[in-house]
Amino acid sequence: MIDGNSKYGENVALVQTLLKNSVKADEIYYDKFEEEIRKARKEGQLPYGLVVLVDKDKYKFYHPSWQKEPAIYGVGISDGVVIMRHTHREAVRHEFGHMLGLRIHHEGCVMDYTCIAPTFCSQCKRQIKEIWQEEIVAGNLVFPS
Repeated sequence: MIDGNSKYGENVALVQTLLKNSVKADEIYYDKFEEEIRKARKEGQLPYGLVVLVDKDKYKFYHPSWQKEPAIYGVGISDGVVIMRHTHREAVRHEFGHMLGLRIHHEGCVMDYTCIAPTFCSQCKRQIKEIWQEEIVAGNLVFPS
């Protein structure tokens, strides 16, 4: 893992520890990692979006029985956290779609769980715009003047 923001360099060790505590054998238990990230955020740590790249030859994602499709390339949630095993362009777009608030996998769009489509469909583009417009109106996003 490499820190992309030197201002928060001390958090690299924290993220590495949280990830290490969420791995059994070679499987990343993403729910556990997500829970640990949320605890850290409640304590005022990691207040920004987080992308964690892991070695695809060393790690895979735990696949719980309730989850329809296995996570292959990465896992992302709308709390602004993504773990990536591959830097495959469409997979990165797909996981960032989850970070932006898209939840549903569907064909003909980068949000297909196979990550083969190169772009977001018009429905997803519209949904992203609506999600972020709500955040702006609610005052949750602050832009520097």
